[in-house]
Amino acid sequence: MAMKKRAGAPQKRPQNATDDTVVYRVMIAMAIGCLLILAVQLTRRYYATAAYFAPIRAALCRVAAVSAALALAGLILWAVLRKKSAFFRLAGLPLFCTFILICCGAFLLYRYWVSAAPAVYFLIIAAVVLYLIRQLYQREFFVISLLTILAGGTFYLLSRLYASGVVTPTAILVNLPLAVLSVLAALLAAFAARHDGAVRLGKRETRVFRAGFSPLYLYITSAVWLVCLIAGVLLGSVFVYYCMFAAAGFELVAACYYTVKLA
Repeated sequence: MAMKKRAGAPQKRPQNATDDTVVYRVMIAMAIGCLLILAVQLTRRYYATAAYFAPIRAALCRVAAVSAALALAGLILWAVLRKKSAFFRLAGLPLFCTFILICCGAFLLYRYWVSAAPAVYFLIIAAVVLYLIRQLYQREFFVISLLTILAGGTFYLLSRLYASGVVTPTAILVNLPLAVLSVLAALLAAFAARHDGAVRLGKRETRVFRAGFSPLYLYITSAVWLVCLIAGVLLGSVFVYYCMFAAAGFELVAACYYTVKLA
């Protein structure tokens, strides 16, 4: 005799529901990244010609301003509606980051002409890669990747700024974001390790990393890039140029390690 289900019994959610959502997010992020790269390629092709220089420059200014306004509006809507709207809860921050990315790319092309195209490509690819890592891997790997990708971009800029052999105020400013974030990441890892991956502020506890989190890898990452920054000031442009490739290798090793851990 078949047993009847209770009317009020909760139904089990399909196990692949969350996985399907992640797949859709990853596909959308990759599609947006490809479209942005294509847009930069088309802009770069025509922006270098005298006939299209003025209209494209004016359009880039408008795109930067509109994207900044949309990013601000999206952030406000996400803060207000994230608890009421599933759309803003899931897509609010990604949309904000997308508009900020478009704003920064348009401004760089407006300000520095086609010479800024490699930097814009780097920003787009870095943003997409970080989003994919955030969706597919542990938060620990996301923080490591954020520091490492920032390190790669920082060392690329420093390799040019140190070419004159003089540490300029601009070079010092370029050093600051990576230095500050490396210290903050190490402090975050230390606080989270005390409470099994969570951070406590008074009576409130927020889970930042997985249970059983080990801060060792974040300590190593932060220490490596801080040491490279200090050594770069002393050794100059050649050293920081090779540090850029070291960052790529470091990220590859970390990706292999955390991919194995997923299995």
